[in-house]
Amino acid sequence: MISRGKRIRRTGSQRGAALIAVFWLIAILSLLIFTTLRVLRNDVQLTISQKKGFRARQLAEMGIAVGVNPATKETDVLLLNRQLNDNEGYRVKIKGEGGKFNINAILAQLQQDELDTLLEDIFAQWLSGTDEAFADRDSRDLAGEVVDALVDWVDADDLERLHGAEQESYEEMGFMSYPFNRPFYSLDELLLVRGMEQVVAAKRNWRDFFTIYSTGKLDMNEANAEAIALATGVDIEEAQDLVEMRFGADDMEDTLDDYKFGNLSEVFAVLGIVDDGILQSRLSLNDNTKRIESIGTVGVGTPDAFSKKIELVVRTQGRTPQILSREEVPLF
Repeated sequence: MISRGKRIRRTGSQRGAALIAVFWLIAILSLLIFTTLRVLRNDVQLTISQKKGFRARQLAEMGIAVGVNPATKETDVLLLNRQLNDNEGYRVKIKGEGGKFNINAILAQLQQDELDTLLEDIFAQWLSGTDEAFADRDSRDLAGEVVDALVDWVDADDLERLHGAEQESYEEMGFMSYPFNRPFYSLDELLLVRGMEQVVAAKRNWRDFFTIYSTGKLDMNEANAEAIALATGVDIEEAQDLVEMRFGADDMEDTLDDYKFGNLSEVFAVLGIVDDGILQSRLSLNDNTKRIESIGTVGVGTPDAFSKKIELVVRTQGRTPQILSREEVPLF
């Protein structure tokens, strides 16, 4: 017969075990509820982000539609920068692609006239600032090697230039299908050419100076001061004076008082240089290739604003623009 005291102790132990089990059950249920809420929260945030991304892309496309219209001008500020409501809008920038050096055109010209030193001059100036990295090498020698390799990459033959690189040289480096022996289809392909890593190390923003889309020559109504100095050989200060003259009295780009040069003789007069025949083959005015950048934003002015950027390169021929490139650019 079990005494009353033993029954009380046993009942107390059972109650204690049951209470612990209840606590464990509550903890497990709380964890499940917390996990479920976190998953739901992430799903809601993902859905909201997707909706914002879709709407931001729509706004960017609206900006592209406005910018690609042949009637739209760079100075149409109100048309190119619109706030549709309290928290949605788009911003469009139209820039002449001719303000960059067309790498394919330069290399094609170089194959016809090997005395043209434009590309070598550009690389030599950039590489001259890397004395620590290439202290034992002359920057012009390095530039000449890169230029030779670039020409070998685009020419159709397998004859290796003095410091160039054809199939055998690339095979020695472990690349079986190089060079492509055709013009560059994108600026990314330049990174495959032997020696370009030196240029990239010396000039991180080298992409801002090259294109494959312009009609060929450097547009003096669009180029920045550094590109003008590289193409003409003038000092950067003189090139900056020309750019400021283009901006007009308000010293702002894309406003109604902007000035466009009508002929290269006027450009040469402002820069104080005389055309020796070479500059005519390098420079132009009013290239008809444009880069349209459109940024659509949802939540304008808020910490959780969401934006999408689309870039379109078009060439206007009459009133029918020809689309050369379309890309959605990540925003960081």
